[in-house]
Amino acid sequence: MIFEQINGYIQSFFYYIFIALLIAYLFLSRKSQERKKALVFFFWGIIFFLVMIAAVLTVAYGLPSYLPTVFFVLLAGTSLTLYRERFFPFKFKCRKCGAKLKSNEIMLEKDYLCADCSNDEGSEE
Repeated sequence: MIFEQINGYIQSFFYYIFIALLIAYLFLSRKSQERKKALVFFFWGIIFFLVMIAAVLTVAYGLPSYLPTVFFVLLAGTSLTLYRERFFPFKFKCRKCGAKLKSNEIMLEKDYLCADCSNDEGSEE
């Protein structure tokens, strides 16, 4: 019963998550200094797309309804454990002073420096 509901949520909402991740990929591929950060959204989009396809095939072929959930857990788990740097390369603190970074500094900047440290580094050169 619960897996049928989860399967329904996967079929209805993962499409929008997939589209949002692809739009984020397109935005970051133009703005970011590192291509690696933009590819993260593309890789996660592929995972959500594969799970969405698994949910549709589960309904179409009458397979057990827990398969898309298990498939998502396996894909996300192996991606995050085996390829952590490829699937989540973001740092949330400044590498010089340890201050929390803003979202645009996390997503767009290459060297993970806060505004104060990047201004200090720019003035030294």
